[in-house]
Amino acid sequence: MIRVSNNFAKAMEFTSFKKKETVTDDELINAVLRFETVLGKQSGVISHCLVRNFKNEYANVLFVTEFDDLKKLEKSMMQLQEAQDFFSLIDEQSVKMTFHKILKDDFQVP
Repeated sequence: MIRVSNNFAKAMEFTSFKKKETVTDDELINAVLRFETVLGKQSGVISHCLVRNFKNEYANVLFVTEFDDLKKLEKSMMQLQEAQDFFSLIDEQSVKMTFHKILKDDFQVP
């Protein structure tokens, strides 16, 4: 998990997925840690965390300062090796990505 700032969040990305069957939890977590080193340097990022449920399903939860930041991140992440390494461990068929606008003016990530 990273927390870059305490700015007010105006958007959230929630992406659920499963890792590929051949990928260990440690491999995934290490890839996420490397991914977060570059994610935290991107404009607009407030916070990111990886969560897992008891069915061994994962989710990325990402908060940003503006909704447009999500589109910018989507483009820039495709260019970064750390992001590609993380994405390569994910079962593409399992990915479900949703974007949410946060309507509250002063929402801070807890």
